[in-house]
Amino acid sequence: MYAKPNVLLVGGEGADAAELEAILRKHANLFRADPPQDLKKILEQDWYDAAFCEWAVRNTVLLQVREKCSHLPVVVFYRTGGEREWVEVLQAGGFDLLVPPYREKTVLATLEQAVASHQASRDRILSRSDRAWPGAGGASLTNPLAGQWWIPEIGRQQDPLSRTGSAKAHTS
Repeated sequence: MYAKPNVLLVGGEGADAAELEAILRKHANLFRADPPQDLKKILEQDWYDAAFCEWAVRNTVLLQVREKCSHLPVVVFYRTGGEREWVEVLQAGGFDLLVPPYREKTVLATLEQAVASHQASRDRILSRSDRAWPGAGGASLTNPLAGQWWIPEIGRQQDPLSRTGSAKAHTS
């Protein structure tokens, strides 16, 4: 069964951003994080497979993501972007740059690549050692390779894709 990825959306106003948000809502469990200053707390509270942020907040978002969960791919969207902006996003640690018009095929392909990259990073890190997955809300979530996370606070395993978590409060 296909499980929708958890995607964090930071910023975004106007018709272009609304179009992108509509496409993401169709293919992902979408959570909003506004303003980006709350991002660290939001990243600690729940698990995300990818993040999308608008150009205006990219530096703040990329910095906070690097500090809390460096494995999380961040796709930046920008109303008017070209090669120079794309290179800037990549050099700053972003995953990709999306520019309008936002076509469903393009957004979905970018989302799938970001989620696959996130999964590969997680697998690579965990294959090297038996340690907690960094940025997954602290040290309590471990061994996603097994398809289950051990949560010591409640003493049971939980499927990571079935989590409803506290991030629901951040949806719009």
